[in-house]
Amino acid sequence: MSAFPTARLCRAGNRLLLLGGLVSTVATSIVSTLLVAAPATSVAATLAIIVAVAATPAQAQKKKSRAEQKLTLWDLDRQLAELAGNSPMDYMATAGIGYGITGQSSYDQFFRRSAVAYGGFYYGNRLVTEATDQLKRFARSKAAVASLHDEVVELTQEADTTEWTTEQSLAVLKAAKKRDELSSDETLYFLVMSALLVATVPVVRASVQAAPELLSTGRDLTRGIPDNFDIFEAPQMAFSVNRSVKQISAIPGEGSSLLESLMVLAHGFQLLSAEN
Repeated sequence: MSAFPTARLCRAGNRLLLLGGLVSTVATSIVSTLLVAAPATSVAATLAIIVAVAATPAQAQKKKSRAEQKLTLWDLDRQLAELAGNSPMDYMATAGIGYGITGQSSYDQFFRRSAVAYGGFYYGNRLVTEATDQLKRFARSKAAVASLHDEVVELTQEADTTEWTTEQSLAVLKAAKKRDELSSDETLYFLVMSALLVATVPVVRASVQAAPELLSTGRDLTRGIPDNFDIFEAPQMAFSVNRSVKQISAIPGEGSSLLESLMVLAHGFQLLSAEN
């Protein structure tokens, strides 16, 4: 085999590895040795070796671990993680929110910061939904308490229990608390949940504050993809940046109302769990 085909074979091998996303120092070393020691090796045979080495499960797993990281509650906030970690309230454990690692700091920082911002927003929404649903269930259970009947009718303006607002539900439970109609389980729930709600407020606030800058950064990074990545990497990078931008795009419009809901619930739950 002439020098030209050998050089061409090297380039073909490297390109195949790049296309598969499994560039391996070990594989490259082995292929280079084969090409030098046995220049007569056929193209088909050598490419088969490249594929076999590059597809080694251990190497693939190593690359995967470098390319994607999953967001945890500890990434959002230490206090929140200490309160809710390893519990049903650790929504991040099943959220599957990930961020890519490319080796280029500007993109890696954007991916991580965007994931954290989205994670805080996601966690806040999940917590508000859980707290509101349970609040209304507790409040509806008081509708049948005879001693509260007249007060409940007045507070809710005779609305159907399924239509009670958060504020009406809080008012009903405050009335129940005054009459010592809250159970110990209900009081404990409000105590624990109030701590989680309070700890989540600064996390969501940080997400709201970071979102506008991150959206602007995402647009800049998208424009820079052709200059920073080759034609084989660019499509995946564009997809990843756009995914991050899409995730955080709702935060500027919905973040303020989420913060308000968190603070209303936190204040109400603190009052319901306080000692008389």
